[in-house]
Amino acid sequence: MFRVNRRLLSVWMVCLFVTMIVAPVVRADEPAAKRKVHGEITQVDGVRVLRVSGDPSERGFAHGYLLAQDIIDLIDGYLQAKDISGGPRRYEGLAQGLDHVMAVPGPYLVEIEGMLAGIDARLDGQTTVPQLGRKLARRDLVAINCVPDFVGFGCSSFAAWGNRTKDGTTIAGRNLDWHTIDCLRDSQIVVANIPAKDAKAAAWLSVTWPGMIVCLTGMNENGVTLAMHDAMVAKARDGVELTPRGFALRLAIEAARADHMEEDVLGVLRTHRVLVGNIVPVAGPTSGDGAPSMVFEYDGMTKNSKGVTVRHFPGNGGNGAAADDYLIATNHFRERGAIEACNRYMMLSDTFEATKDDPAVTVSRAWKLLKKVSMSGSGLVTYQSVVFEPNAMRMHVSFSTRSDSAPNGKRVTLDVAKLLERSVSIAAVGE
Repeated sequence: MFRVNRRLLSVWMVCLFVTMIVAPVVRADEPAAKRKVHGEITQVDGVRVLRVSGDPSERGFAHGYLLAQDIIDLIDGYLQAKDISGGPRRYEGLAQGLDHVMAVPGPYLVEIEGMLAGIDARLDGQTTVPQLGRKLARRDLVAINCVPDFVGFGCSSFAAWGNRTKDGTTIAGRNLDWHTIDCLRDSQIVVANIPAKDAKAAAWLSVTWPGMIVCLTGMNENGVTLAMHDAMVAKARDGVELTPRGFALRLAIEAARADHMEEDVLGVLRTHRVLVGNIVPVAGPTSGDGAPSMVFEYDGMTKNSKGVTVRHFPGNGGNGAAADDYLIATNHFRERGAIEACNRYMMLSDTFEATKDDPAVTVSRAWKLLKKVSMSGSGLVTYQSVVFEPNAMRMHVSFSTRSDSAPNGKRVTLDVAKLLERSVSIAAVGE
């Protein structure tokens, strides 16, 4: 279920034979001391929410400025977990290799450059990462956003609608499972990404960590939800022009419209080749016109259906069940490849089958489903649990603590539409 991708951990060794991807260098038109911070940190019932707005450079600068020390502490804490990160020495080679090989989409590189400038401005240049013994560099911010490409995520998701909810609207749930690292338990946040008014990209709410600008779990302003899952499949065979999967998923959530979810997400995924296998559950508001959820089985094997197979709800992936208004996703392909056994998949499937006479999935029942398949112990934990109500534009989140996994934590309801409103505080650096 979880894997450390040793192939990618050593990819830096072949980087001399790969064309270097040159990132645009961002230079502010005015000194950092005069730059504006297009963002704010708020609290929603104890959950820290970072709201950033504007163009990519402005959003990146605000993210870096407002969470500067958090980002350095997160990287340092991750490096202390040497069984996962490989420690500083291996990490240094990996970070350099990723900066050469991974094709991070241009706007996100601009955002990362802006973040680095914001961190530097907030800490007055004192940006040394203790474990590295050097100042934070752009390659470090690229590397932490590529962690999902070489250390796999577990995860369980489901969506229900139609005859499976009380009013027919969509309810979806998602657990993010990973290796237990204390700094990750302590620093989870929600980020509202709000592009400039004239931007084509949709605003979206991300459940994540400081410095992480990829999509792990999110809902956009159109009510479309998307989550990252690992899939245990063969890796892409070369390291040229690979998009880090979190950035591919971010492009997808920023493109997805409620009435064109499948074609919008499919169009993005098919044009971005990734290294590892992915299960990408997507859900949106119920409109009465087609199923509001599907699962994208996505890998780097472009000769097979251009790298993506879409799984829909009839039969729920070949498990023999009759068509029903729900979908389940864990960590194995069910249509793109041979179906493999998964205890969490079967627990969710058995629960749905056992409740046919009382089928209504509510928010309360969604939490019970997530609790049933959560992880705690043996070095693994469910960091975040999320229940989505796309029609109502609500997201309910719960984070793990030092003593328990996410479904047992405090549950907080977020008004997605309100958090994605364009009005965001803007202040000069130092204010």
